[in-house]
Amino acid sequence: RYSQDGWRHKPIASNKKRKHGLCLLTPEETALVLQALDIDKNITIYIAAEEIYNKEKRMADLVATYPNLTILNPEEVEPFMEHADQMAAMDYIVAIESDFFMSTFVGNMAVAVQGHRGDSLLTLLLTMKFALFHHDEFSLLVKKIHEDRTGKRAKRKENPDHARQEDSFYSNPQDCLPTFASTIN
Repeated sequence: RYSQDGWRHKPIASNKKRKHGLCLLTPEETALVLQALDIDKNITIYIAAEEIYNKEKRMADLVATYPNLTILNPEEVEPFMEHADQMAAMDYIVAIESDFFMSTFVGNMAVAVQGHRGDSLLTLLLTMKFALFHHDEFSLLVKKIHEDRTGKRAKRKENPDHARQEDSFYSNPQDCLPTFASTIN
């Protein structure tokens, strides 16, 4: 990133980033999206996250709607505090073994999980900003946006002029195994 001209001087317009869906979803927004997708309210949700700002207030809607949240308590996390790689590995294993995976932010973990899961399970990467609609209208909009996003491997879209906008290699590993990919198509 430091090799990019102007990177250090690039202004960050947080409102613009949020408007274009480049910020992670808040717990409140996550609850709305899960409801819009008609996710069963009794599902167990494992939260892999750093400390959540203003946790009690921010998590209230998510906890009220989806009460079966699994968050490791400090005693469970303590043995791993000096081993971030082990904590990341635990999150990764839970993510790839889950029936349903939803990332509220497209980071390295999310694209690695998407690539690992491939087309075997539904993978949703929700990264768009949404406005508040009536539930039915919002639900229809979210489902329409994701009707073709089933985690299927696809040929990566390259953009030589803007390498940062290319599809992630890790979320589309088909490119690294062309022989295998041709046998499954």
